[in-house]
Amino acid sequence: MTISASRRTDIPVVYFALFWQRLKAGYVYVVNPFNRNQVKRIFLRAFFVEYIVLWTV
Repeated sequence: MTISASRRTDIPVVYFALFWQRLKAGYVYVVNPFNRNQVKRIFLRAFFVEYIVLWTV
């Protein structure tokens, strides 16, 4: 799986510490922007993820 992150926010610049913490934890919760009640747990371990693409300025 490829994760394309930080299209809404510049994660590498603004939230790198939080991003690194989530990588160590191995998962992240993602809220659907169109339905705030829908929350997904995304696993970030190497077994599940091949690439993480970070968008930055």
